[in-house]
Formats: sequence, C-alpha cells, structure tokens
Amino acid sequence: MVNLGLTSTINPTLVNDIRVAYLRVSGTLGQPLGGTGAGTIASLGFTTPFGAAGGLAPIVPSYEGVPVVALKRANFGATNSTIRQANNTIQFIDNVTKTYGTHSFQFGVDYHYDQINERNTSCPNGCFTFNGKETGSDFADLLIGAPSAFSQAGLTQLNSRSNYLGIYAQDGWRALPTLTINYGLRWDVSQPWYDTKNMLSTFVPGQQSQVFPNAPKGMVFPGDPGIPNTIAQTRYNNFAPRIGIAYAPASGKYSVRAGFGIFYSSIQQVSGMNTAGGPPFNVYYGSPVPPSLATPYIDRFSGNSEGVKFPAPLPPSNVSASNPDYIDFGPFEQISGSYGIYPGNGLPSLENYELSLQRSFGSSTVASLSYVGTSGRHLMTSIESNPGNQALCVFLSDPNNVAPGTATCSQNGEDQQYIKKDGTVVNGTRTVFGSLDLGSNPLMKAAAGSSYNSLQASLNHRDKYGNFLLSYTWSKSIDNSSDVFDSTNPYNPAQSRALSYHDVPHNFVASYTVQLPFDKLASGKFAKPFSAGWSISGITSLTSGEVVQIQESYDDNALTGAYNAPVDTPSYAN
Repeated sequence: MVNLGLTSTINPTLVNDIRVAYLRVSGTLGQPLGGTGAGTIASLGFTTPFGAAGGLAPIVPSYEGVPVVALKRANFGATNSTIRQANNTIQFIDNVTKTYGTHSFQFGVDYHYDQINERNTSCPNGCFTFNGKETGSDFADLLIGAPSAFSQAGLTQLNSRSNYLGIYAQDGWRALPTLTINYGLRWDVSQPWYDTKNMLSTFVPGQQSQVFPNAPKGMVFPGDPGIPNTIAQTRYNNFAPRIGIAYAPASGKYSVRAGFGIFYSSIQQVSGMNTAGGPPFNVYYGSPVPPSLATPYIDRFSGNSEGVKFPAPLPPSNVSASNPDYIDFGPFEQISGSYGIYPGNGLPSLENYELSLQRSFGSSTVASLSYVGTSGRHLMTSIESNPGNQALCVFLSDPNNVAPGTATCSQNGEDQQYIKKDGTVVNGTRTVFGSLDLGSNPLMKAAAGSSYNSLQASLNHRDKYGNFLLSYTWSKSIDNSSDVFDSTNPYNPAQSRALSYHDVPHNFVASYTVQLPFDKLASGKFAKPFSAGWSISGITSLTSGEVVQIQESYDDNALTGAYNAPVDTPSYAN
C-alpha cells in the first residue's frame, strides 16, 4: 500500500487535505497438492476420462485428488474450490474545510477505481452429495453409490472493474452556545461491476440474445438491447441527506442528540463473481437427474447420458453484438445453477436514525439512554428466476390429464417433459421461459429489506481508583435476506421476512479497571517502581443466543423447484 498526502493551511480559516493511494492485495487459497497413486480419480474406481461413457476427470490436473463427498454431518475430499485473486485499488480524496463565523463548512470528493482479477475453480474433481434419499441413510447411500446430487465446474476467469465517485458538502453550525446543528448532502455514483471481456450473462424473459443468437431465449449478455456491460444501469440519482442536532443546556448536566441520514452502499463484487464464468464462458454443471457415482454424467435409473460437458467449447473473448459468435449451446443445456444479475437493480441503501439523552452525575459518571434504528432498502438477495408453475404441476399430476402410460408431475419434476391427454407436449412446468433449455437459475436482485430497532443504555464512571463501563442493548433485527446468498420467496419476497440470522435481542457488556494500592503498602524509594501502577481489568459479556435456522433442503413440496427451496419453509407452531 502506498498513501501520499498533503495537508495545506491556505489561511487561518481554510485548510485543504489531499490524498492519493494505491492498494494491492494478492493471494491463493484452497490449492491442494496433486494426488498420485491411490489419490488419482481413476485409481479410486471412477470411469475416466470425460466422454460418452459419463466418466469423470479433473478440471485442472495439478489439483487432482479425491472428489468432495458431502454427507449430512460430514464431508471429505481434496478441495471443493480454489481461488487465485489479485485486487488493485487506486484512490483520490480531497477535503476542504472552511470556517466562517459560527459555521464550519466541509466539501470533498472521493474517487476510486477498483480491479478484481480471479482464476477460480469449483468442485474441480467433482462434488457428490448424499442425503439419504435412496435408503434413508446418507452413509448407506454412499456405500451403494447413490448420490442425490453431483456438480462440477470449469475454470472461471474473472476480470472485474468498477468506478466510484462520491461528492459531499456539509456544515457544522453553532447556532447557539448550547445548540449545534450539522447538516449535509452526499452524492454517490457507484458503478456496478463489469468484466473487461464481457464474460457475464443474465436472464430476461422473452428476450432473444443478439450477441449469441442461438442462446436459449431469455438468456442475454452485455451488448444485447438494454443490457450494458455492467448488466444493471449505473444510477445517478443517489442523493444522501443527513442531519444531526446536539443540545446541551448551560448547566452542563445533560445533553440531547438526534440524527437522521441516508447512506448508499456499493453492490458487492460477489454478485459479479457468481455471474461470471457462466455459459458459454464456462460450465457449471449440476446434475438434473439422479447421478451414478462411478459415472456421474449418467442417469442412475435410465442409463441415459447427460452429454459431454467437459472440455467445454468456449467462445473467444470480447464477443459483442457487432460480432456475434454462433457457438453451439447444446453442450451447456440444460442451463441450471447459473447466477444472473437483475438488470433493474439499484444501489442498496440504509436509513439511520437516533435519539439519545446523556446525563452526568457529579464529575465522574455519565449515563446515556438512546434509541437507534436502521431501515435497509434494496438489499441484495438471491431469487429464483424460473420457478415452477404449481398449478400446472398439480394438473399434470392427475393421470387422467396426461396421455396413457406417460409421466405425471410430482416433486422435482419441473424439468421433465409431459404429454397432455390431447397430445400437447409440455416442456416442464417452468413457464417463465417456456422451454427445457433453462432450469433453475437464481438472480442477484436488490429486492430485500431490513429493519433494526434498539434501546441502548450505558453507564460510564472514571476516577483515580478505577473505572467501569456498563452497556446494555435490547434490540430486534428483521429482514427477508440476511446476506446476498439468502434466497427469498420468488412469488412474494415479503413472505420470507423473519428474524435476521444475526438477531441478538439482549446484549450486556461490562468493562472495568481497578487500581491496586500496592504503592501504599510499599512506597519506599526502591520499592515504589515495582509496587506502583498495578491494576486489575476485565470484560464480561452476556448475550442472548443466536437465531435457530430451520430449513427444508431435500424436498419440493411446493412444486416450484426454486433455488435453495425458499418456498418449502418449515412451519413452526407452539
């Protein structure tokens, strides 16, 4: 990191502070030593290599080892992901402070250009999940070679870039000797992340790509109509006002403070990281059928091959609508598990508000009582772009409504073809895109909200014998997506609203220091250097337990096939 700064006192009432900084962070994670002998995939009994026989092989030969095996309470394997990442940030900041009478004006600008370069793998040797669906026991399923799921992905290349500009003006006005008012306005322009080679994609129902004209209808790319290289548009209307008031009567016994502000946050690069490397720039394969253990690209029950997925026929870099690439999407289909960014995303924002009262007792003790709250708007979440049509599946579950001897719809049947009694072919129950080419694909969408409300109390005492700080917070945090990977209900996101994962209703913290009077017991000339300055200090914390998370992960009772099953939520009753 290099940080160069210059603070200039232009005159007694005008100061300018300018800084230029460069930061680089580079690292590698999760890279195992290559396996040999018993560690190779072939020696473990898998059919190799990739091909019509449904075999398995390492994506990166130097990472070859035991595939990841995930049971309900344990997992093992060489690695399920590797990361090589190098980040660069160039930043310019300038702040000007001007004092004029009872006003203290500040103006400033903050600009930074960010780079994130990644070369990652996910399940480079394959990942198998065993949940007991076959026998009722996950371990028994492993012994008979009946995985419930299998996934593998190619090497992801990501070259993310983003620009940020923030400009602000504020004033600290000493309106009265007992009253100070702070007010200001900030303008934030935060560009969504883009990839230098346009290796991103998303999903828009009904739109046919012009960049890749033979892509499944509904899958679009930077350069398509209405789809910039950032997928979501850069917004220029993010104005963030804030105001604060502090009142302290001349007696000095107490003070009152109140504040309100709007704050914008940039969209995490993790959204681009999950979107980059999707088809046709990479292959993220999740088996749509029950796989075989030895030959995971073969349907365990029918024996049908799901096709040769690796090595993938990747397109050249820097494709655009002016130079469309007619790559064959057949090997990528059915496209499932590929993240997209919702094109209509805005910036996440927070509304913060506070009202507090401070009261002094003597010269050494101060008590404080505050109400602090936060409301989150347009927070990022993962939401299914292509849920199943429940009513259609219920209709097709009746044998009287399908052709004799043909399949009926049931749980996890969203991606199966059906034939109605009149001979009409139904390409699955995912009607948003209307074909079997697109399966379950989550969108990173700014559609979540949150609320936090708290009562905060503290007592602070300091004197020559010691000091203590007692703090207590009574709070509640509610949201419908506690992080960007939380899934929300695709039909009605508000139905996912519940206590936040990080909700802690009660939090008490006590910190204390007591001076020990050893110097009074041994105060001689030679003893005092050893007896003075001793103290005992400590911190005691008492908090409520964390929220218990209840999930249903292995069924499809709602008949939606939604990503991470956010509709199949358990029902809790007293």
